[in-house]
Amino acid sequence: LELKWEVNRFPNILFRGRTRDVKLDRFVIGAIDTEGSLTQDAVQLKHLGIENSAGRVRLGETSLSRIDDWKFTTTVNSEGLELKQLLMNVTVPEIPLHLDISGSLPCAGKFRPQFSMSCKGKLFGANLSVNSGGERKFPIVDLERFSAQGEVSVDTQKVTYQAQLQVGDNSRGSSSGVIDYHQGFKIDYLGEQIDFKDVKNLALLRPDGLAKVKGTTEGTSQ
Repeated sequence: LELKWEVNRFPNILFRGRTRDVKLDRFVIGAIDTEGSLTQDAVQLKHLGIENSAGRVRLGETSLSRIDDWKFTTTVNSEGLELKQLLMNVTVPEIPLHLDISGSLPCAGKFRPQFSMSCKGKLFGANLSVNSGGERKFPIVDLERFSAQGEVSVDTQKVTYQAQLQVGDNSRGSSSGVIDYHQGFKIDYLGEQIDFKDVKNLALLRPDGLAKVKGTTEGTSQ
């Protein structure tokens, strides 16, 4: 910690820190390492790394205004972040989905009067598995790798997203969904053109050729 002080002025503070096993209310944050500066009007972060059971996320250059709504901008970088575990760490009940996420997304948001954040860009997914949930857990779709161009929004009540998907060389589609922390989730998907060579599993079918697929999976928070 470095402190620069001038008479009758808010001090400029340079900081660097590491923590572990951090929790905010019921949210599991994990280990944090960061470096930045604090002035009267803003916080500037050179980097902020967060690591927990879902994987590791690293924020690039981050700017946070300490005025009015406490608005911020940052870039979120992830490699192999597991989506279901990430949501469970912020108290979202287990959803019938597994997905490893990698990529870099520019994000913007605010902390007041309530936290909200929106990110747009391109992500890469691996080992996607969606099932029907419940006791049966009937497999709906399994994909080894794909890319997604879209937007995700996060606030204190829910996560919403929409994305255009590219799977393999010939398959494309889209997906959108809402994951409510208290009410449950609903995920819609549309395969505008599915080449079954690009799909590891589709409802345990073994078809060949091209097809169009549309469906929904949903559940409660219980």
